Amino acid sequence: MSSVTTGSSFYAAVLLVLLLTVTQCGNSKFPNLHCDNVWDGPSARNDPLTCIMDTDRILAQWRMLAMPALCAFLFVAVLIAFPISCFLTCLCSSRCKPSSKDGGKEQRCCLWMWIMFALIWAFGVAAFVFFGVKQLWATSNYFLDVTLMNPLNVVNCTAEKVIDFASNWTSGNREPYADGVDVSFFYDISENAVRVVEMLRGRAGDYIKLLPVVSYAVGSVCIALMAPMVILACCRRGPLIVPECFACAYFVFGLVFSVGGAVLFLLSYASSSVCGEIALHRERKPGIIQWYGIPLCNSKFRPDAINKKVTDAEIGICREACNYLLDNCDNLDMRGPSMSRFSGSSVSYDGYVPSGYLKDRNGKPNTRSSDISPDAPASFIASGFVSHAAARNVGGTFPVKVLTCGKNITSSDECPNFGITATVLEDTRVKAFVGSCPTPGNSCTVVECAANCTEGRAKNVSIEVVRVAARSRNVSVALSIGRPLLECNFMLDIALTAMPDCEDITPGVFMLSVGFLLGSLMFAVGIYVMLRGSCVWGSAKTSPEAS
Repeated sequence: MSSVTTGSSFYAAVLLVLLLTVTQCGNSKFPNLHCDNVWDGPSARNDPLTCIMDTDRILAQWRMLAMPALCAFLFVAVLIAFPISCFLTCLCSSRCKPSSKDGGKEQRCCLWMWIMFALIWAFGVAAFVFFGVKQLWATSNYFLDVTLMNPLNVVNCTAEKVIDFASNWTSGNREPYADGVDVSFFYDISENAVRVVEMLRGRAGDYIKLLPVVSYAVGSVCIALMAPMVILACCRRGPLIVPECFACAYFVFGLVFSVGGAVLFLLSYASSSVCGEIALHRERKPGIIQWYGIPLCNSKFRPDAINKKVTDAEIGICREACNYLLDNCDNLDMRGPSMSRFSGSSVSYDGYVPSGYLKDRNGKPNTRSSDISPDAPASFIASGFVSHAAARNVGGTFPVKVLTCGKNITSSDECPNFGITATVLEDTRVKAFVGSCPTPGNSCTVVECAANCTEGRAKNVSIEVVRVAARSRNVSVALSIGRPLLECNFMLDIALTAMPDCEDITPGVFMLSVGFLLGSLMFAVGIYVMLRGSCVWGSAKTSPEAS
């Protein structure tokens, strides 16, 4: 009975360790590779393989590698012990007999204990494999059907918003500007990405559909292979070669399950580490992504260079818009003597003319051409405001422009970006002396003038300024939306949305790992039962005390 007690205690301890391991892994945070303890700092030259293979790092995480090591130990133990046990069984078959004291009852009772362990583990293997595969099957389907498209959906949505803001909607439909950017390349990339995703879904989907079938097959095989032990132990008859043949089969399956368990435990460790590294990246803490992925992205993709090109293009467009504005605006104070309208040689506006451009009028209510100062420049009146006859009467055209420059700008260098340019354009006003504003004698914004001014140059210029301001504002919004796509951290954040929930991946792989570990233990016990039973069962009926 001592052997029975010892064996029961040992395997009860093994099951307790497995249970504690599962519980601990389920309650603990995801581990990470701790590459920050191996590397000196962020660099594209950091070698991930050096971090993974670092001895000190591996020893510091020995708990995570204990289970793969146990599977490897079982593999070596089965590989070495089976040939030796088989050889000794065949060589010493004459000495391998039931006990003469009780006809082998105690020996057979001991074997029944191991048979019960093997049967329990067989059902445990079936359960772990079934539920583990079920979890992976659901996660894989969700990955292919939903999360795999997340990065592409985010990029497509962002691109559509950028194109919306950067397009011409005056006709009611989205149309590109004549000088707009060609975005056909983006649609080509998007279509190719969708095609690759669909191809991946088709190929991977065929294998994923087989996962439930495989889980049923593995569980059924384990239970079916343990059934002969019960039959042979009950009948205690048949050729001695039968238990040894089953022992050989258990040997093969034991090796396969131990290797599979080691691989799956390593995959479980890898998936947990990946989840831990993703968590570090989202918190922007040192890890393999922040210290290797981001520097590598910056060196290969060079977003700074692309950002500079975008900024240069933005400055060029803004200066072009402000140059157009400066051609039609100035910062001259228009409050001067009032003028009526041209009538013969009389000059008149429903507004004001610049002070200093008129002689002393001695209180005359109206101003005639003879009142124009001889020092006034030849161009004193903007074309389109006053008749050419009146212009000839005053000796030329006024240098005064129809608009007051927004924010009092004097150079296009004061328009460095779309945001400031849009503000400048929207702050631009039509001068009161023009007389085109809805309220005579008052100035108005270009928005008001574009909608309500009387026909003339002021209205035409206002319409164009409003159009340029709206486009600048929209392009500014578009750049604000699209510029994050040029940052490596944001790009990786989007790419990682393709990952399914870590809480769904790791448990499935871990359950499969435990199932294969139990399977290797089960087949190791099966080898012992069959080899020992070949000695005890064959002559059990010939023993007078067998019954």
